[in-house]
Amino acid sequence: MDCSRPIDYLRIDKNLSVGQNFREEHMRFWDSLYDKYGNKPYVVY
Repeated sequence: MDCSRPIDYLRIDKNLSVGQNFREEHMRFWDSLYDKYGNKPYVVY
């Protein structure tokens, strides 16, 4: 991939932001699930 063009930088930033948002939502889901039982989940990546 040629990163000398601005569109490539935008594409990379978009993919990273989407992945980060998905991971944050996933961790919030597990935190809310385990907060009901008073335990913190073990998150393995």
